[in-house]
Amino acid sequence: GNIQFVVNTTFGEQSIKDSLSLRRASLTINIPYYTTIAGSFALLKALRALKQNSMKVTPLQEYGM
Repeated sequence: GNIQFVVNTTFGEQSIKDSLSLRRASLTINIPYYTTIAGSFALLKALRALKQNSMKVTPLQEYGM
């Protein structure tokens, strides 16, 4: 029953105004706040990788720039 993170996409002038209080409340109590669906999917992908212990660090040099 606890809030883990907030995804707030806005459309229209009133919803943009309303999002300020939601964003402030979320950040005040250290709840991650995302404003795009793509950002929230990136969070979920990262959490899944952490759970599966499949996250790794790759140096930029390995990408052959």
